Amino acid sequence: MGAGEQGRGRAMAPKTVLITGCSSGIGLALAVRLARDKQHRFRVIATMRNVGRSGALAAAAGPALGRTLEIKQLDVCDEGSIRACLDSIPGRHIDILVSNAGVGMAGPLECQSLAAMQSLMDTNFFGLVRLVKEVLPDMKRRRGGHIVVISSIMGLQGIVFNDIYAASKFAVEGFCESLVVQALRFNVAISLVEPGPVTTEFEAKVYEEAERADYSRTDPETADIFTNLYLRNSKDVFASLGQTPEDIAEHTLRVIEAARPPFRHQTNAAYTPMAALKHADPSGALMTDAFYKLVFKYDAVLRLSLRAIRLLRWKAQKVKEGARLLGFK
Repeated sequence: MGAGEQGRGRAMAPKTVLITGCSSGIGLALAVRLARDKQHRFRVIATMRNVGRSGALAAAAGPALGRTLEIKQLDVCDEGSIRACLDSIPGRHIDILVSNAGVGMAGPLECQSLAAMQSLMDTNFFGLVRLVKEVLPDMKRRRGGHIVVISSIMGLQGIVFNDIYAASKFAVEGFCESLVVQALRFNVAISLVEPGPVTTEFEAKVYEEAERADYSRTDPETADIFTNLYLRNSKDVFASLGQTPEDIAEHTLRVIEAARPPFRHQTNAAYTPMAALKHADPSGALMTDAFYKLVFKYDAVLRLSLRAIRLLRWKAQKVKEGARLLGFK
């Protein structure tokens, strides 16, 4: 085989992709999407803290399991677990790291314990830091690699009653924004994928816990705002604007495929104006006023608008299904 053929062979070799948080949601959808890639471009190492919860992933992967997909244990809060996982991979070679593992928290600040806040930061922020510390040195030595971080629109814009979760995503964004320039010097790309609301077990669990939580540690007015305004509106937001894990997997695949991967990629165009408010007015007055009025003055208009959007999306989906039945793509 000539040098040119050897080069082509190397170029065609599947890329090793390590994904965290694959027991459900975005991580599961992305692992399956890459493992079942028709061009066989990826070798997926799907990790999770508790491999006892791997049943859904194994079922969704089907014949890809054991071929292009391998399930491994990895706890992003445990440096030993991360090292053990990487040590089990030949040469510790990772072409693409997808940091997806995370936890959520919503509710009045007074009702959340400091221990729970610290635990969230340990997973959402320091979990990413631990992973990058392990994979970046080898990527720098090889002068190649891609670190993809599943962030959130809340890493750009804080949302009422999501104080600590937003803080963790702001930390993720600042960490990556600081690191990206150095990484580029070594031909290592860093990308932030920033979804809006995504309908997953993750989100459902956060809101189920919020609905049955004890709000006696805050004042009655704040408790009422959270339970009767925020939770009700959130359900409408998710029903009207929410994306599926599969949607996010497709967006993430596009980021991975890009010849020049973007640093930031927002998956839901409906949230672009919200993030743009901060840049339109650096003082913060425009953004604060807009959100205050949306929450406290025009919440009924918001709900009606969201329900109208939901109806339009439902009709569009029915049109698509009809077109498919008629043989149109």
